[in-house]
Amino acid sequence: MDDFCSVDGSDPLWDRNRTLDTHTPDLTACFQNTVLVWIPCAYLWAAAPLYYLHLRRHNRGYIQCTHLNRAKTVIAAVLWLVCWTELFYTMWERDQGRRRPPVLLVSPLVMGATVLLAALLVQRERLRGVQSSGVLLVFWLLALVCGIVPFRSKILAVAREDPDVDRFRYATFYVYFVLVCVQFVLSWFSDRPPLFSRVIKDPNPCPEISASFLSRLTFWWFTSLAILGYQRPLESKDLWSLNPEDRSAVMVPRLMREWERECRQHSRPPSAANGTPASSGKPLPETANHAPVSGAAAAALARAVYSKVSVYLLDDPLSAVDAHVGRHIFDKVIGPSGILKGQTRVLVTHGLSFLPQVNDIVVLVGGSVSERGSYQQLQQRNGAFAEFLRSYAQAEEGPGRDDSPMEPESPVAGGAKGDLTRPAGGAVPSAFLFLSSVSAPPAG
Repeated sequence: MDDFCSVDGSDPLWDRNRTLDTHTPDLTACFQNTVLVWIPCAYLWAAAPLYYLHLRRHNRGYIQCTHLNRAKTVIAAVLWLVCWTELFYTMWERDQGRRRPPVLLVSPLVMGATVLLAALLVQRERLRGVQSSGVLLVFWLLALVCGIVPFRSKILAVAREDPDVDRFRYATFYVYFVLVCVQFVLSWFSDRPPLFSRVIKDPNPCPEISASFLSRLTFWWFTSLAILGYQRPLESKDLWSLNPEDRSAVMVPRLMREWERECRQHSRPPSAANGTPASSGKPLPETANHAPVSGAAAAALARAVYSKVSVYLLDDPLSAVDAHVGRHIFDKVIGPSGILKGQTRVLVTHGLSFLPQVNDIVVLVGGSVSERGSYQQLQQRNGAFAEFLRSYAQAEEGPGRDDSPMEPESPVAGGAKGDLTRPAGGAVPSAFLFLSSVSAPPAG
């Protein structure tokens, strides 16, 4: 790399004594002529293919030639001439017998080709109706930031009257740096709307469509509406029209596709408790406490999910499935984190493990309402519900059992073992019926 940057190898890429261990830190000329020149070039050449494909697929009409896009194109062309002037000057010096390192040929060539690509992108954006380019704004920002260090170095070299000052290259760099600053400032502004665009026909378009990249990035386009709302209450006539991509004709099909995908995903029951896939054909052990899955119940639940109503009445659907499928249905469909979390669900169940996650519980004994309230409220009242929980916990903690299936504070640990339709550990009363209301938490 030293031979690439200097003839005699005296200009390294990195010199700690010159950069860090000094009172006037500075980067080496090799670093300035290679890394600081190639970083913005590498960015634009890497982004150009993807950006070109994006422009091909997004056509908003074309923009007439304006002073803004003319200025961007002309300045980019002048930058290309400046880079190639330095390139030809180096070639002329080599013809005159002056030894010049290869970096003085490669870097102007790379930068010249890059600014020419930027000029072509300006015209391509104009033909595709792009009013403000974020890709080119980032490119000019990188070129500006990377040019600050050599700009400072050259000013210091001139100030201390360094004999190695190359006046021609210093002059071309100053012209290059000023033009890059102008291009960066021009990238702040947005061009006029494209012809044959539906936005022009809208009497009250949203300013976000025609806002510049920086304005969108900082939400500056929204400032006028915020100030108006501060001055007086907003009215319907103050609101802008929705952007085409934000309207229901575009958004609803996307949401429906995601909704149907979620429904299909959660409608498939999980595999058996021992991890064996449902299609493996291996029978479950006789001691396993699993009820067969009811196809009719699963189909009815799937139809209810697809119906997209506000209130769901669920008549003990978890009793038709085994423990792990019931847990899957509650967690993914019925429960507070399921796909029905935005609607009210009235669930009839004999199971205990799901009750701590519901909002309201109605306890029915003998066909009449015994108690009503949240899970914590019913426990604090110390009534029939709390007494039943204690009796059930004692029955489950009987001899021969190592785990406690009933943990009110951790309903997931209990799983579906608290289902009263499957007595375990002795006789358990089955007269209790729980009418549970599972709804979304109130906003605010």
